[in-house]
Amino acid sequence: MSVYIWLFFLTFLFTMVALDLGVFHKKIEIPSVQDALRWTILWVSVSLLFNVFIYFLYEHNGPWTDLKRGDLDGMQAVSQFLLGYVLELSLSVDNIFVIAMVFSYFRVPLELQHRVLF
Repeated sequence: MSVYIWLFFLTFLFTMVALDLGVFHKKIEIPSVQDALRWTILWVSVSLLFNVFIYFLYEHNGPWTDLKRGDLDGMQAVSQFLLGYVLELSLSVDNIFVIAMVFSYFRVPLELQHRVLF
């Protein structure tokens, strides 16, 4: 049954990326700080909601999963996910500096940076 959870997760992930690239950022424009903050808040909120799902998945181990009861409880799973998420988020900050340096070196206009990035 955990195969269905992975299929749902991957389907959700690809759907959100397709919406982000194909619908929400379709036109060329210079992103504002407010837009960047809104998108950051949205994605962090989605990850925190996923963290709640992880808690219930491991704590209440319903009939729709084949997780073993003795592996992790809900709080252990939540803390591991949160630790990994915060670690990856902090490690991605250096990517922002590298991308900014590459864009400034090649003089990529602000309105085209999103398109070039993807």
